[in-house]
Amino acid sequence: MSFPTHPSSLQLASVKDAHNQGAIVQILGEAHTAQALYDADLQAGRVVIRPCHLVVVDSARQPWEIVWRIGTRGLVHALNEESLMLDLGYQRITLPLSDSRPDEEKLHAPLAVGMEVLLRGKLDKASVVDIFLDGELAHPERLKRHLAEVIAQHL
Repeated sequence: MSFPTHPSSLQLASVKDAHNQGAIVQILGEAHTAQALYDADLQAGRVVIRPCHLVVVDSARQPWEIVWRIGTRGLVHALNEESLMLDLGYQRITLPLSDSRPDEEKLHAPLAVGMEVLLRGKLDKASVVDIFLDGELAHPERLKRHLAEVIAQHL
């Protein structure tokens, strides 16, 4: 993936609609949406972007470009001690249950049917890293910390 020399132009965004050349994105914590194209490296890597994804957008490029897929948003449809069934909007998937949130958070906000969660990792090995409250990440700093690590590795 190609990254800009000014990492401050990279922002976390939620994909609202996606098509073959780009997507409508909403910067986390903001109300408005914008069109963003797919970065050439993202296209070359055949990375699929869907409305269930959280992405990294380079707002210094005109038009904006999506340069990284950073997480997947899903709605808990069913769960048990071993597995988690999520509705991603375009399909339902069943994964081994993996909740990477801090133990205290798991106690105060256990996973439940109807809860929106953020997954990180390839879907067959993904782990819940955060939950959504009123449509926003409960702990956006976790994803921002990961974004900073990704930027540091690629500059």
